[in-house]
This record gives sequence, C-alpha cells and structure tokens, in this order.
Amino acid sequence: MLPEDLLKEDYIEPETLRQLFPGMTDLEREKILVLSVLKNTRAAYEDFDVFENVCEVLNGIIPNVDSTEGCLPEHIWKTIQVIKSMYPDVEFSDDVKAYIKFMFNDNGYYFYPENVGLENPILEDVKTLSVHGPFPLEENFFGIQAIKYLQIMNYLNQEK
Repeated sequence: MLPEDLLKEDYIEPETLRQLFPGMTDLEREKILVLSVLKNTRAAYEDFDVFENVCEVLNGIIPNVDSTEGCLPEHIWKTIQVIKSMYPDVEFSDDVKAYIKFMFNDNGYYFYPENVGLENPILEDVKTLSVHGPFPLEENFFGIQAIKYLQIMNYLNQEK
C-alpha cells in the first residue's frame, strides 16, 4: 500500500500512518491527513482553526493545534490556490473569511486572494501596478501594496 492509496479512504487514523509507514516524517503524515480532511470534510472551509492548521501544513510547517498562531499572507494565498485547484467552487464560511482578512490586514496587506468571497476593490490596481509600474515603485499606499503582492508571487514561484 502506498500513502496515496490512503486518500481513497473516508477516514485515516494518524496511528495507522505511523504503523504502516514508520519512516514517514511528521510533516509527510500531516500532509496526508490534511489532504484527507480537505477531501472528506468541510472543516477547513468552516472552522478558521482547522483552516490555519491546513495552511501551515501545506506550507511545510508542523502546526501547534493547541493555539492560534496566525498564518502569513503568502501561506494563505498558497493554501487558497491548493484548495481551489481541488475544489474550484468551494465556499468559505464567514469565520474563515474573517480570519483571512484579519491575517492580511494585520500584516499590512489590504487586498486578498481572488475567489474567497471578500470585497477586493484594490486587487486589480495592485496587480497592474506590480506588472507595469512605474518602477521603482513609489513608497505610497499602492506602491507598498504592489510590493507586498510581488512578495506573495515570489513566494509562490519559489514553492513550485
């Protein structure tokens, strides 16, 4: 049996993974469990704590499930891309959307990933400025947002 075969199951016990694949790292086990959660439940789309744990695992971080740690905007953006590639029509709860908005705003980002269900009035302007300039970008609101957008895109390109 391969680890990928376990994703066909409705539920996977962490201990089963440990017994079947003793050489698997904690992060590899967590990734299989996360993919199972995304496939078989709506927990990550309804509960911001579950969303945060999924976000951390998909970005190579072992989560501390006993506390809310917060995710970086680039990690959230990648997580949304992964989820939307699996389920393009998935809708996020108001709690998850509020978490996403808070994490972005708390880090000084005032635009959000597309197709999350948040008002995103500046995203197109930020994307245009990040591509067409003028360069160097000015140190004003839109220039700073364009720089932050480029940082997210750089992270996503490095992760490929």
